[in-house]
Amino acid sequence: MNTVTQPGDIWNIDGHRVLCGDSTTKSIDRLMQGKTVPLLFTSPPYDNQREYKQGSFNWTEMMIGMCKNIPFQDDTQVLINLGLFYRKKEWVMYWDEWMKWMGEHWKRAGWYVWDQGWGLPGDWSGRFAPSHEFVFHFNYNERRPNKIVKSITGGQMVKAGRIDTIRNKKGKADSVYTHAGQPIQDFKIPDSVVRINRQASVGIEVEHPAIFPIPFAEFMIKSFSNEGDIVYEPFAGSGTTLMAAELNKRKCYCVEIAPEYVDIIIRRFYRMFPNSAAILEGTEYNFQEVAQDRGVELPNDDELYRTGTGSKRKEAISTLMEYL
Repeated sequence: MNTVTQPGDIWNIDGHRVLCGDSTTKSIDRLMQGKTVPLLFTSPPYDNQREYKQGSFNWTEMMIGMCKNIPFQDDTQVLINLGLFYRKKEWVMYWDEWMKWMGEHWKRAGWYVWDQGWGLPGDWSGRFAPSHEFVFHFNYNERRPNKIVKSITGGQMVKAGRIDTIRNKKGKADSVYTHAGQPIQDFKIPDSVVRINRQASVGIEVEHPAIFPIPFAEFMIKSFSNEGDIVYEPFAGSGTTLMAAELNKRKCYCVEIAPEYVDIIIRRFYRMFPNSAAILEGTEYNFQEVAQDRGVELPNDDELYRTGTGSKRKEAISTLMEYL
């Protein structure tokens, strides 16, 4: 199938940037233009779980190459979503060599669990139905997570001098948390178990084989970035992190090696945000114009979604928004 996007293309989409390239190389310098990021969030391909059209790959080399090229700053937080896979009915810790390398170059700050909700039907070779994945957290220096989770327990910080303060060893009054019966803080730092159903992606399936729900990406983005920040996504896939960034007033600079998936990202963005424009860098031409120039016929629904007309688009957007 012919694609609109060609290797090396960069698309500017309402302040977001998408490079069709390899995040394990210095090609990302063109994407970043000297900028660094406070957050990397990604869900890379699992080791040999599937082969994309670019063929097989060495997973450890891919991950180390990507990590060597992170456009980091002093307090960059790196959050990487991975799941188990099985070989000969036994789970494989395919990340061991990469994790060892990360421990030598980054601080292993956290290991979280994504609770995906109920497991899917099946026999599963004598084990429980899988319903979780992991998020590995790395940094050089810590950054306090944003308090984004509604709090129903716990105290509220009060100023020193109140009757319920304590005194440190020097006798100076410190701020403390209030106790039972006192006002609670409205929001708290997220737990190490993130509870977001994988079924939240229902209704927005695209041709990518491993789409994950936008609310999951939103949760991670809101936890470790602020409005206006740039989020880096080195394995963009179908663009879920990009969509989450747009919904939460961040910018996403992302890389996807497969031209067909870059096309999917742009088409999906148009579906969600019909008044958008994807402009090929170095030109004044949008996605549709580049497609025409390169002799690529777009699927019939692209114009429908882009113009914001028709019941099909409205139904798709309505289904999606139920989960945001």
